[in-house]
Amino acid sequence: MPALRGIYDRLNDETTFSSGSPLGKQGRELASFTMRIGNYRHIRRAFGEDIALEVLDRLVNRVNQVLRGDGVAAPAAYGQIMVRMIGLGSMQSDAATGVSGSWLWALCTAMSTFPVRIGSATIFPLVWASWDRRPDGLAADVAGPADPWHVDELAPVCEASADEKAGWAERYRTDMALAAEILSVITPAGVSQSGGGAADDQRFLLLLWQPIHDARHPERVLYQEALLRFVDRHGVWNAPSQSLLALERLGLVSLLDQHIVSRVIDRLEGDCGVRLGVNISAKSARCDLWWQEVMARLRAAPQVARRLTVEITETAAMPDMTSAVRFVDGVKRLGVRVALDDFGVGFTSIRQIMALKPDVVKIDGFFMREADLSGRGREVFNHLVRLTASFGATVVVEGVETAGQADLALEAGIHWQQGYFWARPAVSQTWKSEGDGPLASASEPGDYLPVEARPASSAQVARL
Repeated sequence: MPALRGIYDRLNDETTFSSGSPLGKQGRELASFTMRIGNYRHIRRAFGEDIALEVLDRLVNRVNQVLRGDGVAAPAAYGQIMVRMIGLGSMQSDAATGVSGSWLWALCTAMSTFPVRIGSATIFPLVWASWDRRPDGLAADVAGPADPWHVDELAPVCEASADEKAGWAERYRTDMALAAEILSVITPAGVSQSGGGAADDQRFLLLLWQPIHDARHPERVLYQEALLRFVDRHGVWNAPSQSLLALERLGLVSLLDQHIVSRVIDRLEGDCGVRLGVNISAKSARCDLWWQEVMARLRAAPQVARRLTVEITETAAMPDMTSAVRFVDGVKRLGVRVALDDFGVGFTSIRQIMALKPDVVKIDGFFMREADLSGRGREVFNHLVRLTASFGATVVVEGVETAGQADLALEAGIHWQQGYFWARPAVSQTWKSEGDGPLASASEPGDYLPVEARPASSAQVARL
């Protein structure tokens, strides 16, 4: 998004700009808005009043860094920032288009994704804003509140007993630390220097690939699912499960999801012979500005969109079913297939499946394991298969680890299967799309999709 990139550029500019006193600013007011730290009470409870006030002061300085004399920001009570504009240069996408309708959203996003580091704490203030006086030329339909984080859906601050409050505060601090670790490797170029990221310490994100095979014709592959791994500074990689849950609890998961989807689209653009799947949180399955550039890319490249499957995970509940339906309908119109992941153990209800009408439903591997252990488990599994098939979607079973489990699934009527029996997650994509056999040779070392390309060592591959 041009507006967001422009703001990042200003924040990364080491030139010092003096905003002066709010009372000393001259010029006619052209616009004004109020910024609010949506998780200010959370920060105050978890880190203390002094740190919360320091976060507010630093945000004020950053806003003034972006405005560069076009206006002035001043702190107010309860985590608010009052902004008065006397010039609109910093709000323009270019001279021809005038004020950018997404500028305020971009400003809030930039303020939130530059973490504030105070001592050992790393804090992401979730900023949203609303116009008090919108600038001339900005249409009313794009002048609503700018809320990248949907702060009204944030979990409330714990107000129970002292022990429960302490436990909540500890969890919140831990979540912030987990978020900082994984988000530090996807911040825009240059942010790490001024925003406290860690792009220079050899940490990065890695995508492994695991295919979904046809048990009747194993050479056929439905698509390959991207599985996220975090590689630490020692070269050890792990599934960042706890970090993903932390991002969902904090309200930051859309930042990671749109980044990973963009990287998978890059891979599809580079190889016209593969079909790929990518996971997003149920909290990200909504139509908002996070997906603007992704949607534009898919709209411009229908041959890419047709080879992409978006898997909606259910580790968190969908906060807005109406918006989720619009999101699913929107991506499907572009040619993208939609899958619901972990059916049977997540938050997905039968009503939601009927409303979303996914192309693919993936039965969680828990039921495969139970079917392999007992007659009762097999009965439940067979019932779940029949129920899932009744939705009219392609049914996939996850967690197939043995030949016996593959046979059980096939007997139940599921031929699309995923699991270690068929293929372990790999750093290279060795399978073409459905109907094609394996590639003649594996991809070159490093032909995975990290944020910064680095070859995987033989020791790393051996640890898979």
